[in-house]
Amino acid sequence: MDWFGISSNSNNAVQQIIAKLLNDTKNATDRETMEVGIKLVKLVNAAKEKYGNDVQKLLYEKLDDGTYSGNKVSPLNNGQLKRDQR
Repeated sequence: MDWFGISSNSNNAVQQIIAKLLNDTKNATDRETMEVGIKLVKLVNAAKEKYGNDVQKLLYEKLDDGTYSGNKVSPLNNGQLKRDQR
């Protein structure tokens, strides 16, 4: 977007309008991204308060021996299934 900043100083009205539209869109997107990021940080902090600092481990399947398979949690424990099939 830096290269388009030059157009905002242009005498051409069309270039100024395009520069303003792009800048407004970028700012709106940045605000929305920040809002989502703040919500996610709050959710992670709430989960850390409840489960401790290892909240990311809750996202992974646990095998019978207590280790993690590396697969994301699903209704069927795919990591254990594949291990049992071997």
